[in-house]
Amino acid sequence: MRRRRRASPSGPAKHEHILMLSIGSIVGAGFFVGVSSPFALAGPSLIFTFLLIGTVAVIVNLFLIEMSLAGQKSLYFHQYVELAFGPKAGTAVACAYLLAMLIGPVSELVAASMLLKQCAWELELPALHAGVMILAAVVIGSIPHSLLSRLETFTAFVKVFVLLGFGLLGLASILNLFSSLVASVGTVNFSSLSAVFPNGLRGTLAAGVGVIMIYGGTESIGLFAEKEQGELSSMLSMTYNIALRMVFIYTLAATALAGVLPYPQPDGVVSPLLYALTLLGFSRVLGTVITGVFLLSIFTLAASDLFLVVQLFLRLLQESALFGRERPPLSQANAFRAGRIMVRLLLFFILILVLKGNLPYTSLFYLSGFGFLFIWIMLTLAFPKYCRKINAPHAPANQYIRHPVLLQGIVLVTLPLCVLCFFLS
Repeated sequence: MRRRRRASPSGPAKHEHILMLSIGSIVGAGFFVGVSSPFALAGPSLIFTFLLIGTVAVIVNLFLIEMSLAGQKSLYFHQYVELAFGPKAGTAVACAYLLAMLIGPVSELVAASMLLKQCAWELELPALHAGVMILAAVVIGSIPHSLLSRLETFTAFVKVFVLLGFGLLGLASILNLFSSLVASVGTVNFSSLSAVFPNGLRGTLAAGVGVIMIYGGTESIGLFAEKEQGELSSMLSMTYNIALRMVFIYTLAATALAGVLPYPQPDGVVSPLLYALTLLGFSRVLGTVITGVFLLSIFTLAASDLFLVVQLFLRLLQESALFGRERPPLSQANAFRAGRIMVRLLLFFILILVLKGNLPYTSLFYLSGFGFLFIWIMLTLAFPKYCRKINAPHAPANQYIRHPVLLQGIVLVTLPLCVLCFFLS
């Protein structure tokens, strides 16, 4: 009886823990701060950009799920590419992921500095801001995984609550509902086709490169699930459901932004979400509280990104993928120590380069986006070849995918079009 009492609640609790930890590892400064650039390109049609890129993110996750089912073994995504195209391609994908996820924490810290400058520190003190960023990097690089899980689970609940709440308030304002609670902005941003698509379809697609960065990390959901539990079927189902929930949450919040923000938005807006809240009539006190939530979530998200990077470094060091196949793989203990050291060194190296070169947040934002774009394309290309190589009797598997060629076409047409439109804008 004792065993049943302890085991029965642990399953759902564990599921919810991994669910919120995974969602928390995706929602970060990309939407709170970086969405300014995609909105400048797409205008109110940003809604369609989030739907389109969200669909692509779900498809990529479906390919990962089917490859896991076909091989009956959960691998890291670079290993699927390696089995499909060889060690060099797998290492290239792993390095692209490492770069994108290491730039992520740095961009989060830069975004935090921008929020502090706007909301808390009116004086321009570059040396002080740089010192705070370096100190924050030291702290997030030293947070134990057990503490990180608790912090990220808590902040994930708060971030999801903020995004859902903002989305609902924005819809109420657009539809002129609850006028005593929120200011009504109406449907002026959706009054005509030219208002919705101020830069045409090209602007909508060009914004996709930035939105890819915002969705970046959805392909890593399985890394959290694999760390916490070993049941493949449960992990795969959870990965699929989390990806779908992220599309819903982001699209709802993007709809509120598209309807509330004026286009073009004024210069000097650091966080479009905070600016939209002021347009909805909320006080500066609420904005300060939400800014504090943003800052806390930014630091915990940066730490989560580093955790995922360390996990991948461990796998690469154990496989000797970083040093050549002729060397023997490292032991678990040695790989863990080497992985932590190398990740910290790379983090500080990138942070120092950013501070020294005074790189803007937008550059880091798009650089990380291109990294995730490359990974998504390679996973899509690897899907059919991986299934054929392992000689799976049901290859490609069809538990989730009914029309794999069609879905591949959607990804392989959409992503290059976004890149082309981005460089033409």
